[in-house]
Amino acid sequence: MIASVAFGRVTNIPVVREQLEGQLKSNEDSAAIFKEAGFDPLAHLRAVWVAAPVPSTDADPAKAQAIVILEGMFEKEKVIEALKKHSLLGDAGKKVGRREVFDMKEDGQHQGYLTFASDEVLLIGRDELFNKALKLIDGGDSVRKNAALKELSKGFEPGSLGWIAVDFPKNVKDEMAAKAKQPEGSPVRRPVSREKSCLCGSANIGPEPTASGDITQFHGNVIDRDPDEW
Repeated sequence: MIASVAFGRVTNIPVVREQLEGQLKSNEDSAAIFKEAGFDPLAHLRAVWVAAPVPSTDADPAKAQAIVILEGMFEKEKVIEALKKHSLLGDAGKKVGRREVFDMKEDGQHQGYLTFASDEVLLIGRDELFNKALKLIDGGDSVRKNAALKELSKGFEPGSLGWIAVDFPKNVKDEMAAKAKQPEGSPVRRPVSREKSCLCGSANIGPEPTASGDITQFHGNVIDRDPDEW
């Protein structure tokens, strides 16, 4: 699964901005960290990317992997010091190539890692997936080269406020296919092939939002699908 949100543009929607401002004001701990870090999410955060393997139905939630990439304006040293002060980072970073990687903590327990990929890109993630992402920063195939993902995201269209694409594990597809065979009178579901390798969907939040917040358009595709399955 990979998702992208143009956070800086989303916060220009009045109803969304009002909700976010309320949440920030109600969480004193987060507000203190942001203030000490010199970071205002509503003004400085430009985009958020999230990537994670879709777990199989029998996967252990405690071992879930994910990567979060934040793009925006950061005062690097202030961010690190603020997180250390609130015991969210280990005291000493570890040099990995040209970057300093910090151990992220919550209640003293290891939660993952954090590093600045550049002055404007902050990378946060769990162990194995973080290490893979770190290796790709200085060289490797861009996600933009993935043909299926490029199709679903409309070429990573900059005009979209957000999109999401998902490739489900085989056992999840099997369960979805089984649920598609509903008794007469049940809600209609689109059948899914047990044989095809990539079920993907994308949610594009249109470029012309309304003040009411009615902005979401959802569509999905089954890659390499058999026409008889529709």
